[in-house]
Amino acid sequence: MFDHDVEYLITALSSTARIPYDQRLLDEVSANLVYYVPRIKSPDTLYRLVKALFQSQLIIKLPPLRLLHVIKDVFLWKLEVSEPTLPISNFYQVWNAVLESHRAAWNLSQLMVLGGILITYPRFKSLNDAYFIDESRDKTALYYNNWRFNLFLPIWAEFWNDPAINANPLIKNYLLVSMVLLFSHPITDFPFHAVNISWDLVTGRLLDLLAEYTHDIGQPTEGSTVSSVLSTNLNHLANCLNALFTKSNEPTLMNSLYKLEKICQYLSDAVRPFEQQKQLDRKFQDLFILIILALKEISAMNMKISPDHKDNFYFMICLSLFHIHVLTEKFGTVGFPSYDYVYDSLITYFIVLDDLSKIIPILNHMKEAYISEDPSKLLFYINFLNKIISYYSWRIRMPFVTQFIEPLLHFNGFLKGGLSSPLEIELRESIHTLAITSLSIDPSHSSQVAQWQVSRIANYLKMSMDQFIAGELSADQIQIIFSSLSMQFLSLRNYNRHLLRDSLHETYIKILNTKSPEKKNVLIECLIVQISLVEDPHHLIDWLNVCLQLINIHNKRLLQRLWDMVSGLESPLAIDWWYTTVIPAHSSKL
Repeated sequence: MFDHDVEYLITALSSTARIPYDQRLLDEVSANLVYYVPRIKSPDTLYRLVKALFQSQLIIKLPPLRLLHVIKDVFLWKLEVSEPTLPISNFYQVWNAVLESHRAAWNLSQLMVLGGILITYPRFKSLNDAYFIDESRDKTALYYNNWRFNLFLPIWAEFWNDPAINANPLIKNYLLVSMVLLFSHPITDFPFHAVNISWDLVTGRLLDLLAEYTHDIGQPTEGSTVSSVLSTNLNHLANCLNALFTKSNEPTLMNSLYKLEKICQYLSDAVRPFEQQKQLDRKFQDLFILIILALKEISAMNMKISPDHKDNFYFMICLSLFHIHVLTEKFGTVGFPSYDYVYDSLITYFIVLDDLSKIIPILNHMKEAYISEDPSKLLFYINFLNKIISYYSWRIRMPFVTQFIEPLLHFNGFLKGGLSSPLEIELRESIHTLAITSLSIDPSHSSQVAQWQVSRIANYLKMSMDQFIAGELSADQIQIIFSSLSMQFLSLRNYNRHLLRDSLHETYIKILNTKSPEKKNVLIECLIVQISLVEDPHHLIDWLNVCLQLINIHNKRLLQRLWDMVSGLESPLAIDWWYTTVIPAHSSKL
């Protein structure tokens, strides 16, 4: 029965009569191919079937990517299902005989057949490495190599250069997908130079294809369409693009970066409407990974970019990360060092640039992108701004503060709490970080910035204590704030010599009015940090006495903190106070 069915299949495929292939018949014949071809025992029968298939109407009628996957399934079945049929080496030998003997011009469908075979190489290799399924001593692996470089690549290039195909975007896309599928893993030695085509054009078209896929991401995919195949093979596309980027010249890299930025810009608006459709999360995640890997490879090619274009090069990388931050927040970057590589390379360039005026246009561009309406973009902007302020603090002047820093400190909704989502909490923490960084700028570089700090610092510390008492800041966070900013009181005393005094009084009042013993103790630690800065000996002793009155004598941790501060002052008066006041009081309680 089996042999009869195979002969019938050969006869049908060999028929020169016009067979009315409808969808049902195409499905039926495709299923029969996947079932029968791997099970044939006779090399002669297999040869006749493969030859008939290769020259049949069927492969013309099947959609190209469907055909590619049918052939892939044939080979995977042969590789993965152990049956007493033709050995693997003989199976491949027969296919090689058919492919090598074909002297007529190839058509697109025949190229798809070859593509379907080639994409099974990773599976063949993994099975052969594990189970030695091929007894031909690497001859089968050589078939793959020969088919890829001596058949597929030159024929593919011939199609790509054909003016008739150039006029047909859909066929062009089929060709692109068939090439992409060869890149199951990163390939650094792909022989792009072996064929005479413009790989720069291929790179651009692949990014156009990625843009088309991105714009259709919310649409249902059907069958073996370009979008459906890409949706499960974006890692192949990433590998292919990265291999091409390594061979690209400056104009191609700049154009590629421009196209990636536009894709990121589209995604920044497209993600939120689909947030409830969790089935799309995997698609968005795969896109995010692809884009970051592409940006990493392009960033690594920065030596190809001329000095005149370098600013724009990093401008586009920055905006790409800015737009795609909605996905960064959604999926995170833990365990994804490629993102850190891109971001760190970006920051490093701006540090080495040593020119704040060239960064201001980027900040303006992000600021004007409705960041107040997009928390993800706002978060990226704040974190980026914080990095810039940290490295350029000595160049920060009041116009910069007014234009970029001050507006963010008026996001009262974020600073005053009442937010519960992780993104909103992260935003509030980032604004706190920005406040600390900007209020810690060395005031000696600008008297105007110093006066601004004086007007801000006391209110900021008061607000931070209110947030801590309300449970919107942790103990560690409020302590970081006071540890970071208390030293600034000394730097600003030429502009307001009462800053430290006022802050000590405000902290003391907050301690008295706080009901929670745990929060009282944390605020006492904040008070201790500030007392260490009191320079007048009499005022120092007064505040040490006040602090001691606030501390429960059995609270060893706070007493230890107080002693650490006193012993670090190198003040004989403070040491005497400790031994004449604290030690006797502590002993009397024992």
